[in-house]
Amino acid sequence: MGDFNMQPPRVEPILEGAGFTIAPTGPAYPVDKPRIQLDYIAVDGLKIRSADVIEITDVSDHRPIIAEVEPS
Repeated sequence: MGDFNMQPPRVEPILEGAGFTIAPTGPAYPVDKPRIQLDYIAVDGLKIRSADVIEITDVSDHRPIIAEVEPS
């Protein structure tokens, strides 16, 4: 997982090409009105049960993203 500082059209082919599944979280930047997706959680060998952007605004300039995973 990480802040790639790139939007989905650039990040998704890289992660998916490496065999990762990307959790569908959506925009988390900027913190006050998220409209850009720069942060990703990607897994290999796990199933993504849920993923979301958390509405906490006092931690960073990005909102946190979370995913619940399980063995595939």
